[in-house]
Amino acid sequence: MNSIRTIFISSIIGAITSLYLIHEHYEAQQSICDLSTRISCSLINKSVYSMLFGVPIAVFGFSWYLVIMVMAWKIYENDRNAFVWITLQFLWTVAGMIFVVYLLIAEIIVGAICPFCTVVHIIVTLQFYVAYTMFKTIKTQPSIRTMISTMNWWIPIFGSFFLLPMIYFNIPSSESPELIPQLDSFVRCLNKEGVAMYGSDSCHFCQRQKALFGTAFTDVKYVDCDFPESKIECAEKEIEALPTWLQFAADGSVLQRHTGLLTLHELSSTFSCPINT
Repeated sequence: MNSIRTIFISSIIGAITSLYLIHEHYEAQQSICDLSTRISCSLINKSVYSMLFGVPIAVFGFSWYLVIMVMAWKIYENDRNAFVWITLQFLWTVAGMIFVVYLLIAEIIVGAICPFCTVVHIIVTLQFYVAYTMFKTIKTQPSIRTMISTMNWWIPIFGSFFLLPMIYFNIPSSESPELIPQLDSFVRCLNKEGVAMYGSDSCHFCQRQKALFGTAFTDVKYVDCDFPESKIECAEKEIEALPTWLQFAADGSVLQRHTGLLTLHELSSTFSCPINT
């Protein structure tokens, strides 16, 4: 039972870590693990690779841990189908390892390491090893029909763990579309107040930020940090996560800095620029 205890306890730690990553995914401020441009949760957790089917990967991670905890509990009950759940648990950790590889590739592409993501990677790898050692002990491997029959009504429950987030996170934004044709004066105010957005065309959240402005975004002061001529400026301004909004004083000093996706109303209240509705 030590193996089951290991999987269950590590799953709780993984689920808590995933909840933090979900919170940090939408948090405008920097993460507590944003230590540098190379060691940063925000750079990974707010990059284009942090979303899958419109859902933050951390949400899928949390659901993944819920499923494996249920499987561990079924094995702990030690019923006659325990060998089936051991097999299912092993296959589930194999799927988890595929996501670990995906996220490691994302870190290589972005050029940064996410410490909390690394915690998740270690937990999944540990669970894969434990599940594999348990899988090797069973004498008879169940057929696919047996596995489906054993899961029975657990299949729709497990499916809902992933389907419901996909439905929820793909609901259209509550930002009123009627505001878009009336943003010209709002954008002029942002420019007057010395506000500029630093982002990248490859950044998922930057694209969502632009979409909130509609065609009015063409007049927003925008610096694309992917452009070679802009990289030096972004480095000088210490832009470590995208998008980042900066407000400059007349002498060029930074008055305010806000990292992450902001709604139009958040921008309005932050920089004291009213939206005409």
